[in-house]
Amino acid sequence: GQIAGRMLIPLNGRVGRKRFKAQIAELMRGGNAYFIKNAKGNVVLMAENIKEHDRPLAGFKRRYRKAEGIKRLKRGADIPIAVLVPRVMLKKRLDIERLVVRRIPRLAASIEQQIRTVG
Repeated sequence: GQIAGRMLIPLNGRVGRKRFKAQIAELMRGGNAYFIKNAKGNVVLMAENIKEHDRPLAGFKRRYRKAEGIKRLKRGADIPIAVLVPRVMLKKRLDIERLVVRRIPRLAASIEQQIRTVG
């Protein structure tokens, strides 16, 4: 189906959902993260390379340097963190309705059997 909300997808590497959420929350709390629109029209979350946010930015900086082939990042340089995707299509993984419909006959038979043994 389609999820109504927007989704932040981390750039340059993989990070777990919970850890990514914690890192983004820390950057937002510090007021270091901001959104910009790039040339392609994508909305990108950026962060400034400043001393007080070295810890939460460490992984992002390392992956960005590796991806871009940059040896050193200057203080105050902007680091792309994630891209904001407006609509996300996710595949339905578990069809509960179909599972229930398939098991109704077996369930009914077992209920009838229990009633016969009790009654």
